[in-house]
Formats: sequence, C-alpha cells, structure tokens
Amino acid sequence: MLALAFTEDGQTLVSGADDELAMMWDVETGEFIRPLVGHTDSVTAVAVTRSGNTVYTGAGNGEIRIWNGKDGTLKASVNGHGRRLNAMVLNRDESRLLTASEDGTAALWDTRTGREFARLKGHTGAVEDAAFSPDGRLAATASRDATARLWAVDDGRCVAVLTGHSRMLTSLAFSPDGAWLATASADFHGMVWNVTNFRSRFILEGHTSHLAGIHFSMDGRRLITASSDGTAAVWDMDTGTQLAMLSGHAGPLIDALFVDHDTRVITASTDGTACMWAGKREEKELLSVR
Repeated sequence: MLALAFTEDGQTLVSGADDELAMMWDVETGEFIRPLVGHTDSVTAVAVTRSGNTVYTGAGNGEIRIWNGKDGTLKASVNGHGRRLNAMVLNRDESRLLTASEDGTAALWDTRTGREFARLKGHTGAVEDAAFSPDGRLAATASRDATARLWAVDDGRCVAVLTGHSRMLTSLAFSPDGAWLATASADFHGMVWNVTNFRSRFILEGHTSHLAGIHFSMDGRRLITASSDGTAAVWDMDTGTQLAMLSGHAGPLIDALFVDHDTRVITASTDGTACMWAGKREEKELLSVR
C-alpha cells in the first residue's frame, strides 16, 4: 500500500497501491468492497468524503481522478500536477481539495467545479504531505527541503516557514483545535509547533529510522507516529513522552491512525498488510494485499 484514507465513521478504508488500483475495504470485516479501476500509474494518494460517497485518487503521473464511492464509477479526471501526487486531503466542509506533489508545489481545488484556484509555490523540494487547519483558513505543507510552510487558503499566501528538522519532512497534521501542528521527518524525529507563534513545543524522540506518518487522536490528547523501523509510537501531548510502542509488522510502516473514537489504532505497512490494534496488542490483521 502507498496511501490510505478512512470515512468519518471509520467503517470504510480506501487504499492506493503500485498495481494502479485503489481499493475500498470494510474495516470491521476486512472484506474487499470494490476496486477503483482506471489509473495507468501507481495510486499514490487518496482522500474520501465523510460519507464515502466520493473518493479522490492521485497517481504517480500526476493525474487526479474523482470516483463515485457507492458504485466505483469514474466521475471526472484532471491532470493536476506534472509529476507524482504524494498526498491529498479535503477540508472540513469538503468544498476544497489540497494536493501535494513531487513537482515541489501544492494546489488548492474547488471540489464543486473541479478547478484549481491557487498554486502554493515556495518549497525547494518535493512536497510530501499537506493538511488543512480545522477552521479551513490555513493549509500546511511538508517538504523534502526539510521545512514546513503555512499558507492562507483564501489567497495562497505563505504566512510562515517552520525550520528545525535536519532532513526531509514526510508528514504533518493539525491538532483538532488547530492550535498545534505536528511534523514528521527522515531525521527520525517528530516535532510539535505552536501555530500562533510558530515555535517548537517539543521533539518526539524514540524511533530508529525515518518517520512516515504522524496524526493526532480525535481528542487531541495523543499523537501517533509511524516509522520505517516497523513500529508505531503513541505519545502524550501534554508532556511529549512516549506512551506505547506497537511492533509486529514485517516491513516499514507507511502510516498509523487512531480509529473508532480513539479506542483502536490501525497501522499499514509495505509488508502488504494493515493491522488493527487495541491497547498495545495487535487485535487482528485487517487486510492483506500481497
């Protein structure tokens, strides 16, 4: 798997892979629901509406496709970027789509018209990840140039450049209240930043290889990081201390997320599996795409 996204209720998972397919899965049963067929390159980014009615996919050739999530039919396609799509995300009211690309830019799209309305330029390396603030006013981007940038969504203006990591950034996420931004890096560390004054709050140390993903819990009290060392770590947002380390995959992790109202964690790996965890124990192998 190269990418994954969940519906709001956590019951449906959308995955992208290097076989040119996006797949929809039932999280509770682990059963395959339907494929989304049509890309001519690896599916490297996915996003899904809260209801699951619409799915967005991005490919290695820069193409964006929009699908009916209920029957898998193609609704539209657009040549969004000239190079690989690394990430895509919807804002809270699903009126905007934010895409991040290997071409060193991010783009803002109007989902009602399918048109791009702002191109976010300034990074000197590929943009690996992107996120909207909860209120939709800011967009954040993480780049191989080892910086994160904050942008005003209304006009595409860069409002801050966050420096502190020593190697490329791989992932970022806003806290549910929008007060904090968490970044993950190939320097083996995560960092948490104050969105008001742009200062670092603390550094998350403990992984032994580069971080691939970082996310907040729904209540904002915890963070989870996924690493190519094959583990996921859960962190306390008050102190920055590590609460748990989840290990068991046979390969590097590509992401880890809190699901089911923060009661469980799902991890996805390059070993071709996604696993569900309850507490510190692996509950079940959710799916296998070997």
